[in-house]
Amino acid sequence: MSLIGDGNGEQSANNKGSAPLLSVTTVRHNDVFVVSVTGSLDALTAPHLDAAVHNAVATRPGGLIVDLTDTDFLASAGMSALINAQHAAEEHG
Repeated sequence: MSLIGDGNGEQSANNKGSAPLLSVTTVRHNDVFVVSVTGSLDALTAPHLDAAVHNAVATRPGGLIVDLTDTDFLASAGMSALINAQHAAEEHG
């Protein structure tokens, strides 16, 4: 698996020679970050969500939205990543 990023708030994880398993896109709307997750959120891909959330909350935004509309699979590791996101947001106020 590799991590692909374009430097503009988008990361994707994929297996060699296959379509991306996960794409995480972060967009800022005024003082609110929207972290959108597309694909499968599991043990292999959850760290990418953790990283995106950590980067967003480090700037102390007024709000954080994790959009799972296009998430097609959510494993227990993905749930843990969401709980970690909540804790990170609480820690950064």
